[in-house]
Amino acid sequence: MAKKKKLKIMVASTIYGFEDQIEQICAILTAYGYEVWNSHFKTIPIHPNKSNIENCLIAAQTCDIFYGIIRP
Repeated sequence: MAKKKKLKIMVASTIYGFEDQIEQICAILTAYGYEVWNSHFKTIPIHPNKSNIENCLIAAQTCDIFYGIIRP
């Protein structure tokens, strides 16, 4: 039986002061079987010749689901 491919979900948010919330969200999504990409956990695929912003944009374009958290 073929192994089911995990959906890649990128979790993007401001981090400073909200680390505990990001950690909980990523843990829950991982427990549900998603492959979670998040800069706080350094799980976003990195292209060494690209800038941080370029790497984030590439990840946002290539993930299956983008989960952006907008804070005031």
